Amino acid sequence: PGRDFPFAMIDMLKGVVKQPCTRIGPAFVEKIDEENDHLIVKLHSEATALYWPRSLLISDLYKVLTECFWENDWHFYDVPETRVLPGEVVIDCGASEGAFTLRVLNRAAHIVAFEPLPLFVSSIRKTFSNSPNVTIVPVALGSAEGTAVLEGTPLCGAVEKDGRDGVPIEVTTIDQYVKRTGIAV
Repeated sequence: PGRDFPFAMIDMLKGVVKQPCTRIGPAFVEKIDEENDHLIVKLHSEATALYWPRSLLISDLYKVLTECFWENDWHFYDVPETRVLPGEVVIDCGASEGAFTLRVLNRAAHIVAFEPLPLFVSSIRKTFSNSPNVTIVPVALGSAEGTAVLEGTPLCGAVEKDGRDGVPIEVTTIDQYVKRTGIAV
């Protein structure tokens, strides 16, 4: 309520006509350390390090950082119309590596991060292991509970009810999760 989301063609052009993410994303990184199957990414703006799966391309990390931290990116969520306000309870639907959850970590009263891909579940569990206001739920969200298959790539996947190729996953609904947990979103 009270949040309007105007859109102009110039906003879309900003995302199309820009420097590549491999030039923008690194500006947000203070340092990167290595640990077994993850890179530990310390960002300039965040106290908590982001764990990135080593099996994924570093260019994909820079894409994610550009989308989540560069205000001129068309995918940037943290605009006045959709900004997470202090004390709000947030559901991060398809949390992936957890960059958005990390960005709003110190504003939100609680964040429920839904992520079905085991590769990213491992990463976000490491990233938020010391964050009591984050709950990680290793399932997808959909219109009905059940099972499905996550197809595609880690950063560009799709949940398919009758998929044959991909990772088998569990699916729940926001309504069922809220009913089971009593969390007020």
